[in-house]
Amino acid sequence: YMIVSEDGEMVGLCDGVHRRLSNPKMKKKKHIQMMRSEKMAEAFPALIQSADADAKIKKAVLAAGERR
Repeated sequence: YMIVSEDGEMVGLCDGVHRRLSNPKMKKKKHIQMMRSEKMAEAFPALIQSADADAKIKKAVLAAGERR
């Protein structure tokens, strides 16, 4: 999942498949484990504003998961 929004102690998570940008899963910050991806961080602003954001988020999340 990628963090796409933040509201106090809550963050919105999106995977581009089941949880899309239009309906992120809200979780408390203390319940998530952070995994930083430089590639994702650099691409984030362009991802959110693109027309096919969900497909690009899905691709980025899958690529980040393969490197574990």
